[in-house]
Amino acid sequence: MGAAVALFLMGAGRAARRERRHQPVRNAEPCLVYGVDEAGERLVRVLLGDPGGRYLPVGLLDDHPGHRDLRLAGLRVLGGREQLAEAVRRTGARTVIFSMSGSDAELMRDVRSRTLQAGAAFKVLPPVPELLDRPVAVTDVRDMQITDLLDEVRGLDPYGDPDELIKRLAMLCAESAVPLTAVPGPR
Repeated sequence: MGAAVALFLMGAGRAARRERRHQPVRNAEPCLVYGVDEAGERLVRVLLGDPGGRYLPVGLLDDHPGHRDLRLAGLRVLGGREQLAEAVRRTGARTVIFSMSGSDAELMRDVRSRTLQAGAAFKVLPPVPELLDRPVAVTDVRDMQITDLLDEVRGLDPYGDPDELIKRLAMLCAESAVPLTAVPGPR
């Protein structure tokens, strides 16, 4: 009898802790995380563990068919980019955070476009190489920059014609709706 009571109390304690961990943070903005990879997983855990955080994940998005029924920290994958607008509407998410490291610029632009059409804000997590020597932090979530489209920027010759370089960067910014002021300067 005592063992049954102890087992019940342990289960109830775990359930209460899990429920408390997933309670909405006051004033937190509901968000969807696009990309179920290592960086996305780390981001979700950081956001859920930050009681005073700005973002509260309410669901996940990923185009990989094998991730459709996946759950991460209690959050379901709600579909891919084709279901993004529906997921934003259903969850009330006001932001989509793109966390797919190593993805191509075309995918990022497509997800950004769908996010803005759905009426949500679009944020990104920096590529994994920028996060290798430290843990993911809430402060890593930021607006998209032209450097996030590196596969297209890499083809530009920084020592070539400066007018051509500026024209091409401006064109990439316009195509991606990224302000030219988002081009970071030397660090």
